[in-house]
Amino acid sequence: MRTNITKILTRVSLALFAALMLTTTALASKPRRALIPYTRRLPWIDKIELQKLKANEIRIGSIEATKTIDGREAQAIASLWRSLTYTSFTADCHEPAYGIKFYRKDKLIVFASLCWQCDNVRFMEPKLGEQGFAANSSSVKQLLQVFIKAFPSS
Repeated sequence: MRTNITKILTRVSLALFAALMLTTTALASKPRRALIPYTRRLPWIDKIELQKLKANEIRIGSIEATKTIDGREAQAIASLWRSLTYTSFTADCHEPAYGIKFYRKDKLIVFASLCWQCDNVRFMEPKLGEQGFAANSSSVKQLLQVFIKAFPSS
């Protein structure tokens, strides 16, 4: 009798663990609900400001350089941003650190800092916290190349 109960409890525990892992994996691939208007559903934008940031331990220390992009190139970068693959939150070293600001009719829509060392996005404005991203996705790699091209000495 005790053996049967142990087997049943083991099976139930394994089933619950598997369900939890599947749910966690599914949730981790999407940005948190509050972030969706600033990630996957980022509205049409007409200007982007890229920033090379100087990290000071865990905080952003200063802006080393900026580059403003508009037109088709800005739309291409916005498309990359919308297609990022998200993961659960990761570390927060921000080295190297980059910032990106999206504008629509000169109104700031979102300002975020990104770190490819810890695969992390920190939403500075609006203040929505942090979200991890999948560093191996092609969109993330292409976005990193945008920053490398904008700030070649980094």
